Amino acid sequence: MPAVLARLDALSLPVRTSAVRRGVVACTGIEFCNIAVTETKERAKNIVNLLDEGVKWSESSMFRVNVNGCPNSCGQHWIADVGLQGCTKKVDGEQREHFDVFLGGALGQNQSGGPRFNRRVKRVTAEEVAPSIQRVIERYQTSRQSDESFSDFCARHTEEELAEML
Repeated sequence: MPAVLARLDALSLPVRTSAVRRGVVACTGIEFCNIAVTETKERAKNIVNLLDEGVKWSESSMFRVNVNGCPNSCGQHWIADVGLQGCTKKVDGEQREHFDVFLGGALGQNQSGGPRFNRRVKRVTAEEVAPSIQRVIERYQTSRQSDESFSDFCARHTEEELAEML
């Protein structure tokens, strides 16, 4: 088994990964989908890399970040801890990639509130997505109550409070 794991690591297919790498989902995005308006795969990769470098994770946790290039939700942004829905916004006369950030989704019965959809909190530029997510996760980690889940943390804050954290 160690030889198999070493070989997979050498092929850049690690089995033992971080909480966010285990939980990231991205639709095919603008590269392969005629409906998408934003790039998703590279964005998801950048989010994982930034969060792996800047956020301390528990070995047993899984943090779901789902990225969509349009409102169709192929990447299921509605049920993630952090859901991203791609959109465009005109800035200085030019269409630019943005993402609506949704926070606090939950699956299964392990959450105190049970399964729940996340809530749209704020629209950010594509470049600000990863740093924004990092800021809200750091705030969660420093101010959560006891063993509170991210979903429960988001549920006890208003959209305005969460937007300020981003």
